Amino acid sequence: MLINKHFQVFIFGLLVIACSSEEVLPLDQPKTEEEIKQEIFEGMAHGWIVKSVTLDGVANGDHSKLALSISGTLGASSFGYSTQGSGSPTVWAPSGFWKFGKDYEREIIRDPGSGAELILNYTLKGEELKISFQLNGKWVFAFERQ
Repeated sequence: MLINKHFQVFIFGLLVIACSSEEVLPLDQPKTEEEIKQEIFEGMAHGWIVKSVTLDGVANGDHSKLALSISGTLGASSFGYSTQGSGSPTVWAPSGFWKFGKDYEREIIRDPGSGAELILNYTLKGEELKISFQLNGKWVFAFERQ
């Protein structure tokens, strides 16, 4: 009987060791601000063509040929943009810089530190980028990824 008890304890010990050697995955950690910015930047750093433009809620066809390109290097304090086909009135410079705003998941600052600095609100969903801002009215640009 004593041998049987020792055998049971031995088997139980083996089971405990075998079960504890399985890899325990940590709980998902919340993403850091830098990780979120990296994901957003990677989603934005493409060429974009305009789908629609409104000024104060009214369609504005003068900007129907606008193309926007967003570029840069991850980890930089600011990134670049360039445009082609901006209509009238001109609300996009041919090129410039941008950086994330305080609310980096919704806000970027176009041409920071310049006389043309402008806060842009954005949403990025897959292949679609929507940018809105106030400049002599409320502009809303909807882009699709090229």
